[in-house]
Order: sequence, then C-alpha cells, then structure tokens
Amino acid sequence: MEAHRLLIEGIVQGVGFRPYVLREARLRQLKGWVRNSSKGLEILIYGTREEAETFLNLLLTHPPEHALITGSRHKTVQEQGEAKEEPEHPNTFRILESPENDHQDETSAGALLPPDRAICDRCRQELRQAGNRRNGYAFTTCLNCGPRYSVITGLPYDRARTTMAELPMCESCRLEYEGSCGAVPKEGPLPARQHSQTNSCPVCAIPMRLYAASAQLLTEDPARCLDLTANALEAGSTVAVKGVGGYLLLADACAANAVKQLRKQKNRPAKPFALMYPDIETVQGDAELSETERKALESTQAPIVLCRLRDKPASGLCSAEVAPGLNRIGIMLPYAPLLRILLQRLARPLIATSANLSGSPIIYRDRDALAQCGRFACLTLTFERDIMVPQDDSVIQFDTHGRRILLRRSRGLAPNHHPNPFSKLPVPVFAAGADLKNAFALADSQKILVSQYLGNLASYESLENWHHVRQHLFGLYRFCPEVVLHDAHPACHSSGLAQKLAAETGAACVSIGHHESHFAALLAEHELHQSGQEVLGFIWDGTGYGGDGQIWGGEVMRYCAQGIRREVHLKYFPVLAGDRMSLEPRLSALSLLHSCGFAADRREKLLAGFFTEQEWGYYNKAALTGANGLQTSSMGRLIDAVSALLGLTMRNNYEAEAAMRLETLASVHARSDTAAYPLQLSPCGTQIDPRLMLTAICDELSYGESRGRIAIRFFRTLAGLVFQLSRKLGVFTLGFSGGVFQNALLCGMIRQTAGPEHRLLFHNQLSPNDENCGFGQIAAWQIRQLKQA
Repeated sequence: MEAHRLLIEGIVQGVGFRPYVLREARLRQLKGWVRNSSKGLEILIYGTREEAETFLNLLLTHPPEHALITGSRHKTVQEQGEAKEEPEHPNTFRILESPENDHQDETSAGALLPPDRAICDRCRQELRQAGNRRNGYAFTTCLNCGPRYSVITGLPYDRARTTMAELPMCESCRLEYEGSCGAVPKEGPLPARQHSQTNSCPVCAIPMRLYAASAQLLTEDPARCLDLTANALEAGSTVAVKGVGGYLLLADACAANAVKQLRKQKNRPAKPFALMYPDIETVQGDAELSETERKALESTQAPIVLCRLRDKPASGLCSAEVAPGLNRIGIMLPYAPLLRILLQRLARPLIATSANLSGSPIIYRDRDALAQCGRFACLTLTFERDIMVPQDDSVIQFDTHGRRILLRRSRGLAPNHHPNPFSKLPVPVFAAGADLKNAFALADSQKILVSQYLGNLASYESLENWHHVRQHLFGLYRFCPEVVLHDAHPACHSSGLAQKLAAETGAACVSIGHHESHFAALLAEHELHQSGQEVLGFIWDGTGYGGDGQIWGGEVMRYCAQGIRREVHLKYFPVLAGDRMSLEPRLSALSLLHSCGFAADRREKLLAGFFTEQEWGYYNKAALTGANGLQTSSMGRLIDAVSALLGLTMRNNYEAEAAMRLETLASVHARSDTAAYPLQLSPCGTQIDPRLMLTAICDELSYGESRGRIAIRFFRTLAGLVFQLSRKLGVFTLGFSGGVFQNALLCGMIRQTAGPEHRLLFHNQLSPNDENCGFGQIAAWQIRQLKQA
C-alpha cells in the first residue's frame, strides 16, 4: 500500500483544521495522520492515489470556516524515496504532535499566521449559560475564536509556541483538547476545543489581577477584580483593561464629566473617541445602522465601524463630548469575553480608547501598563497571557454604496494578504513603508505579510514597536531579505531603518517614490501591476516627497507597459511654515489665495480673525516671497483650505480634523441640487488650476450662501474632475489611493458619477492611506523589474 503526503498551505492552523481532517478521514476509514508544521498542514494517507486525491479535493473544496488555502501539494512517499514516518502502517487515523526540529528555510514556509478572532456565538452563550463550567469565565476561547496572532511565539502554531505555554490545562481541559470527551460527531460542529491552543477554564484559569493607580496590588480574586472594575466605571472613573492587542482605557460614555476628564488625562482635546457597546440592540438606539455595518460589527474581525449618529441617542450618550463637531461615531462590540462581561454588567456604551498618550503607540506589556496607566486610570486590570505583538483596533467605514473603506488595518485583519500578487518575486523583499501610519511588508514567492498599523515613526516608542514586530515576523519565518525598499524622502525615519537593515543583511537598498508606491499598491491589489493595461491613478493625500523635490499630494498618474509616470497634478502653491501647514488649515487658505492671485485686501478680508496682526505680517510676507521655495500640489491641503475658509477649522486638534469636519458639513446637504464649481486645467494641460473654484467659493461666502451647500459643491467638483481628466486622457480604468479617499462621501460621489465605460479601482484589503505604502513599494519594485526585463 502506498503512502501519500498531502500538504495544504495558507491559514490552516488555529482554525480547527486538524480535528476536521481527523473526523473526515475516520468517516472514510482512512489510515494515517495529520499535523501542523511550518510548511502548513501535513497529512499522510495510506491507500491508493485515487483515495488520496479524492480526500485532498474534499479538504480544498470544503475547508473549515476560517481557513484560507493558498496552495496544496500531493506526493507519493515511495516516489520521493522518503523514509516512512512510522515503521508499520497505522490501524487508524490520528493527530500527531508538530515536529520538534522543524527547520525550514523562508521559501518553504507555507503556514500563514491566523489573525485574532472575536468571541464566537457558542462561547458567548456559554458565558451566560447556567450550569456551564465556563459561565462568567473571562478567558473562554475555542477553535473558532480567541487570540491567535497576538500570542504566537513560533511556528507551527501549537500551545508550546504561544504565550500560554507555561499555563497548564486542568484534566477536564486536557481531555477536551485531546478529543477524549466523547465520540467525534459525523457531521455538524466539531468539538469546540479539540486542539484549541488557548483552551482554559475557571479551574486552570489565566490569573487575573487588579492594581491601583499606584501599581499596588488590590486583589487576585477574579470575581472581586470584575466587581471593583465595574464599580469604578459606574462611579465615572477611568480604568485600564488589558485587551487582545494591548491595554484599553474605559470610561462611561454617558457621563460628560468622565469623558472630559479622560480627554484631559490623554491630552486629547477634540479627537473623537471610539465606543464599545454591550450589544447590537443598544447600538441601534444610538446610530443609524445599515445591514452592512451591522454585519461588520458582528464579524469575527470585530472592527470599529464609523456609523451615523442619531440626533437623540437612546442610551444617553454624550455625543458632543465623544465626537465634537462630527455626525459619525466609531462603534465596536466587545470582542473578548472579559470585555463582554464588563459591558453586560454596565449595559451602556463605554469609551474604549488605547492606553497611551496621543501620538504614542498602544501599551501592551504588563510592566509598562503598571508604570504608565496610573496617569490615566484609577485601576488597571491585567492577566497572565502575554501579548506578543501590539495591535490597535481595526477601523472601517462604508461609503454610500456600501463599499468598505479601511481606515486602520490591525487586530483581526493583519498580517495576511490574499491572494499573493508577488508569487513571481525572484528574491525575498522587505519594504519599510512610510513614516506616518506605518505598516511594513515582507514578501517572497510563497507569501506576502503586511504588518498591523504601527503609527508615526517620529515617536521613539513607535520605532521600538517597529523593530519588535519586524524581528518577530523575521524570526517566525526565518526571513532574510535580499532587497530592502524604502520611501524616497531622504529624511524619513523609515528610510534610515531600511538602510541600516540593508547594511546588516547585505541586501540591495532601493528607494521608491511615495505616490508611486500608493499607485502600485492599488494596482497590485487588483493584480494589474504586471498587466501593462492602462490605468489612470488619482493619488490624493496630504504630504509625500515628489520626484522634483517638492511636496506632492494632488497627483494623477498613468500606468502602462512602460511603467508609472505623472500626468497631471494640482497646481503648486507655497508651503508655509514647513510641517506646521498640515496642522494649521489657515496657512493652506492663505497660501492658496495668494497663489490664485487674490488681491491683498481681499485676502485680508476673507481671512479676518484667522491670524494675529504679527502673524499676518509674517505669513503674508512668506506667501509673497515664496518662503523657502518649497511648494506643494497637495489635495489634502486644498481640502484644509476650504475647511478653513468656511470657518470650520483654523488649527487641527488631530490629524484630518479639517477634512472630517468639512465632510460632516457636506453630508448634511448631500441630497441638495447643487452643481459643481468650475475647475480648469492649465494651458499645457498638466496642472489643475483651482483659481476659478476658489473665486466662486469666496464670492458665495461674501453674499451669504449656506456653508453646507458650498461644502457639497466642493466635493462634487472633485468627483467631476476625475471624469473630466478620464475623458481628456482617454483612460477609463481609474484607480484611487491616498488619504483623501478615506472620505466616504467623495468615494460615494465618484461611484455615483461613473459611467458604464468606467472601471473603478479602490483598495479592498488595504487602507488608502499610508498604511499601504510598504505593500506598494514591493509592487513598484516589481513593476520596475518587469520594465527592465
């Protein structure tokens, strides 16, 4: 009898694949075994080739729910001259332990990392089921839910390679884990915890501890920990609670004083807070929830979803304090049993924000939480399941057509990307990503991994996190790049990191233009980056180093067989006060009015109250003289300028505040019958001149036109510009990347305006913001390689 080795690659570990294979093999009276390895899922079948192929086809066409298969192989052992795994044919089928000496090089590793999953329906029911031994247990998990990526210390994914390795299972849990609690059902759900690596119960519980702000231990009793935490929240205090990817600060979102106090503690004067709700019914009382949004909230990824706020929230939510000046709130459901228990007790929405100072990464180590959380919270609730890599909560929203827009890709969504558009890479490649909203990427012919959101690399703590996560992923896959990519800006922190890594590994080091990487990321997501098919890319954002040394951001680029080139851009205007311009929309307004030829007295009238007398003299002179010669084509700064002219935002309290307030104002008038403003191209046709549009906006302001109608007309003008340029350049496949396309209103308008001849490409698995730049750097490098071939 032949022995057949089957290999299945992808997300095949941590999804219940081994118990599923065991059941299906025994039902078919097959003999052999299944195990995890760094290659993926390995199966040995004793039988005929037809039996092995039939079984493999079954697994590929009907895998477990959360599996993602990227490849498979079938080899006959005798054909390969391999030694058999066992001296004699087994008389049954069983699950083997993973091999101890599992040394694979980076090109053969086929096991992708399973993401963290929110608590499933079955575990939610057990939490409240009288008589169930996990009733009220704060760390219940099963084959379908619980931490994965955040606790993995090595591959293959087994308990010994997680941060729960030192936490022994009790006898009952061990029997569940081994599948010894009863017969495996012939159909329907598998035993919930057979080979569930994070299995535990109240008998072998993960130890929980509650600390005072001074880091003094208050109690280790689980019930007492939960009682005191809930009582503190009831009393209007802020508490720090360990989640799946890091520590959260929780506070009563219905108590204005509690929200104001948290803002003061976090140095976060206006940026909206995310909310955690006990259940979907409470959400629906506060937000106008679409079916698409509801499904996203209840999904296994459990992201924060931006939803439209009702005029009078039923819960008593302090919406003005939670999201000042906005009509959308970020909502999530409790994705971990500990959080679910707390939310069910309180039965109201809570602020749920990362435990950090604004601008710093999320705290995820216990020692750091005890040292730092006391400045924010009166209590810190922690437990002995270490977090291996930090992860913020993922954030998404939907445009008016129900299309998902990723705003932050992290817990539940990172680090995998499927399919792999880089399967033809000749060598392993690492891309350092951008400085703002950093996410790096690594790829070879077998896999592409895009890290979770890592924040702004200007922060020392973010740099530490970047190193930690990179080293962790390199270690898991024994990855050693032969090419290292980075942003073309010479002063980027990510560029320095990349150059140092290249020097350490002997890899080639290559720079990629910021907007080239954005466009290439979009092309690769749609598997067009090696097609040569003409695509017009609208790459609109706030800041990116351009090939001419200026600051780009309002780019229209063409991709074809010859590669990527810039076709059209927003007409340059002076950069005032360097990076401060991105923080102060009033500076963008002044710069644009000057560059568009507005007379000095009219500029002064339009911007009255925007500047002190001393500031006006200084900045007006800087605009007249062109400051230091640095100019920008940034669409993000144009949006800022319009927001400032409408009196919405003079200075940003947080990133993109001006744009978000302008979108909020426009959305109220989205159904009004307003035409677009005139917007012309320069005589040479390579520059977008905003002069006529800004003149019309300022004229309307002078005679009292509604600010909301001006805002909606402005966004209609941008949407119309897309198709004006499409017709002019004769390209009808259109792509959109860059932070401007986080705007759900604008994206919906573009979809609504498109004709039948247009094909629209938006990001699906990546954010349009700078998080996609690492992925895009790899795509851009591959486009260059193809061009040179």
